[in-house]
Amino acid sequence: MAKYCRLTYAERKRIEQLKREGFGVREIARALNRSPSTISWECRRKFTQYSADTAQKDALIKQKLRVKKKKIFGALEAIIIYLLSELHCSPEQISGSLRKVYPDLPDLQVSPEAIYSWVYNHEQRKTIIQLLRQKRPRRRAKGQSKVHRGGIKNRVSIKERPSSIEDREEVGHWEGDLIIGARNQSAVGTLVERSTRYTILVQLENKESENVVGKFTRFLSRLPPNLRRSLTYDNGTEMAHHEKLSKQLDMKVYFADPHSPWQRGTNENTNGLIREFLPKGADLSLHSQEKLAGIAALLNRRPRKVLNFSSPADIFDYICENQQATLSECLKGI
Repeated sequence: MAKYCRLTYAERKRIEQLKREGFGVREIARALNRSPSTISWECRRKFTQYSADTAQKDALIKQKLRVKKKKIFGALEAIIIYLLSELHCSPEQISGSLRKVYPDLPDLQVSPEAIYSWVYNHEQRKTIIQLLRQKRPRRRAKGQSKVHRGGIKNRVSIKERPSSIEDREEVGHWEGDLIIGARNQSAVGTLVERSTRYTILVQLENKESENVVGKFTRFLSRLPPNLRRSLTYDNGTEMAHHEKLSKQLDMKVYFADPHSPWQRGTNENTNGLIREFLPKGADLSLHSQEKLAGIAALLNRRPRKVLNFSSPADIFDYICENQQATLSECLKGI
């Protein structure tokens, strides 16, 4: 689509002349190679007889009054750079967080689009782009990768999962998966709470079911019973011993349908965020549990739009003190 260009003074003089000669809107539009609607709106700029001089003055006045896009500089720029570099926040998270933290300071509020525009037009563009999660030279839609998994004995289908879990009001329902490293030789376990988006990363020596289930059981056992109600997993054979986890923790385990990653959308999305720190093709065995805990802590401190720009850690801490609270009550209580 061609970019709209405002009428010039010469064009307005031509309109004035043609109107005086009795030409209609469509005839004038053809003569100037303009849209009839553009000419129609221009002729209605003044209710009296059309004058190019008057119309030009009116257009210039309105142009000066037009609100300009907010420029990012000074304190606002420093805050954005800090949130990008230290907390690895996205522009949307930065925008929402600023609105929440500084509701009475409009100069410190900015839209996600304005932040992206600032990034991609900055004189140090290449450097600042590296602070974005995807680090791409231009924005583009994310693709989805298919997940291929085998079957599991005695699996309980996600179709049998209570419908009350779907609304995410009750906290304590988790989704799990593995992030695979280079040449399929290493892996990191990921556990994400569906309501709060609280994330746990687990170092794994191997992908054998006994090791994976044992590690997941150990980490989940540290949580109070009300925060480990169920776990939804894909069809990876690393969960073949799922009945051991269920028995030791009194925690229901459900399995998504094959090739249906959207049924565990929270975990899939979180894995995408984790990949910023654990990129594909990397040897994941090199990362200690301490380092993985640091990555999880960073993710849990980020403000989330879905949590009204509170952080998963804030919600999780609140629910630990108010064990019967629902997600909505947590968001109101913070």
